[in-house]
Amino acid sequence: MKKFEVEERIEYIYQSAVRLAEGVLEDACARDWPDHAVAKAAMEWHVIRLMLEDSKRWRDKVRKADFDAVEST
Repeated sequence: MKKFEVEERIEYIYQSAVRLAEGVLEDACARDWPDHAVAKAAMEWHVIRLMLEDSKRWRDKVRKADFDAVEST
């Protein structure tokens, strides 16, 4: 098993979730859903995007730390 396989798979899940949430938001706007439904879809899309950004920041931080550890040996 790769060292960070779980985290990479979680990031992939968030990437997929962002695409799905975008689809729901597009449907909400295109199909003239009520304002509260559009707002809910937008909020879910935003929250999922933040989760994806967090997972990417974690990945960049950990990979940089791994690189620094290799450099110091």
